[in-house]
Amino acid sequence: VFAALDEFDAVLAGDLEDKEVSAAVQRMLMDFSAIREPHVRALVAGQQTGPSGTDGVNVFGFVNILKNGDAQVQWSLFMPDMLKHQQKGFSIAQLDYVKAPAMRFVGKPEHGLEDANQLRAVFAALDALGKPLAALPWDIHFSHHSGKSVDVQPQQGYWGRFFPDDTPVPDGFAGIDFTADPTYSVGPPYFAHYAFSVFSGDMDSLHDAKGFDVSPMYDITRNIMLGQGVIIPYPEKYWTAEIFRSGHENPSDAYLFSTHV
Repeated sequence: VFAALDEFDAVLAGDLEDKEVSAAVQRMLMDFSAIREPHVRALVAGQQTGPSGTDGVNVFGFVNILKNGDAQVQWSLFMPDMLKHQQKGFSIAQLDYVKAPAMRFVGKPEHGLEDANQLRAVFAALDALGKPLAALPWDIHFSHHSGKSVDVQPQQGYWGRFFPDDTPVPDGFAGIDFTADPTYSVGPPYFAHYAFSVFSGDMDSLHDAKGFDVSPMYDITRNIMLGQGVIIPYPEKYWTAEIFRSGHENPSDAYLFSTHV
């Protein structure tokens, strides 16, 4: 909480990572008449998100940053208690932050995989590629939005596995690359940095999405990150993955959630 307050205090003073916005805010703080200039005013005001808070913002300004800082204080204060109430019949057993080397996800879009036999065929084909990435050797359901906000680009889901970054992509499969080096383009390659959470307890409760934004594993992993001040690179580098540690034919019990570098 105190770290979030310190960060919010710095933001209020115009000490910002975005140097262009910071310069506009410093001008405004020294002489408020600078707000008459359209460029300064745009960088200070920013743009509003939609009613659900999900649509894209073309001009991300000082007011948007202030909203995020205020939210971070609220998350650090109230998320821990909320997380206790969310874990009913199951619990989070582990959460680690991982900075992985470059890697490649190889899989097929979930749309079109209509039955269990088709899904088995996907993983049989992936078996032929050799051993998956040692750190993530499991069957995976991967999701992303191509670096766009959710109302602009609906979720794209894939069944597959993570492999070393030089793994060839078979015909009919998609390859999505991840880099250990910062790159701020929109969409892939994504950062190979993620939160890795593992859950235990009643599987039916763990997979009951009623009352959650997305699902228990998604919500709880995200809420811990928000409460700890970990930056989620939404939307430009945002992705998630559900992990089936006992194979895709059994319930998942672990989750990956993209983090900033």
